[in-house]
Amino acid sequence: MTPEITQRSEALFDEAERVADSPKVLARVKHARLSLEYVTVMRRVKSATASEDAEERAATLAALKDFAARCAADGIARPPRRPMPLPWWRQAGAVLERKGG
Repeated sequence: MTPEITQRSEALFDEAERVADSPKVLARVKHARLSLEYVTVMRRVKSATASEDAEERAATLAALKDFAARCAADGIARPPRRPMPLPWWRQAGAVLERKGG
């Protein structure tokens, strides 16, 4: 997914959230948006694990934990088609923490 497609997708989800006419519709939009957020947060994790910037790693770890909490609250235990055990985010987070994130 290119950065342009990601940005356009974020704009479309922003608009969908803005025009959602009920809490049920808004919840559906937010659930659908999690797939885009997964791509975004995992890109950040990949970049941060290669980084020597402790602040970037700490911010990425916080974003990863926030994303995982929102997934869990939405009933998503792990990403689809991924063999990671539950909770799936700990593996990515452990790499960041080992590097001082």
